[in-house]
Amino acid sequence: MDITSLLGSFLGDSSLDAIGKVTNTDTSDVTNVLKSALPKLLEGASKQAASKTNKEGFEEALATHAKDRISSVASFLKKVDLEDGAKIVKHLIVGTSATATKEISKESGVSAKNVTSILSAIAPLFMSLLGKEEKNSKATDASELLTGLMGNVNMTKVLKSVLGGSSSTGSTLSKAASLIGGLMKKK
Repeated sequence: MDITSLLGSFLGDSSLDAIGKVTNTDTSDVTNVLKSALPKLLEGASKQAASKTNKEGFEEALATHAKDRISSVASFLKKVDLEDGAKIVKHLIVGTSATATKEISKESGVSAKNVTSILSAIAPLFMSLLGKEEKNSKATDASELLTGLMGNVNMTKVLKSVLGGSSSTGSTLSKAASLIGGLMKKK
């Protein structure tokens, strides 16, 4: 898996629809929240994986979530544990989750209540995807995995470019794949 695949799990139209249904929010709100939240989740995961005090617990959480069955995002989200998701968000997002929620709400233009709901729904999926990738990768630990996934890509800039503009051609996923693929080649 590369960062394009990880983003594709969240940014495809069917995934956005599924997240919207589970959280009772509009897909445009889901898109706006993901644009702001995914870089924060990736940054938080990287910090957890690199932290001497949190690394072991983070690795255990990834191993646990790697066992989750994901045949599709929609089927996964139908049985997502929102309480577990809220706990994951508290661990991953730097600072207090309330502060981060307000920040994401302000950046996305989505209510704090809906931000919390969306984050709680996507966090278990995020951990499951990372856990499965760590289990199947040649990385020695989660820190190495996340470094390899992200490379030198500025996630905020990439997501804002991909999701921020409008385009009459191509899916969000294909736009993400093209843009990130181009960025990764420029290393």
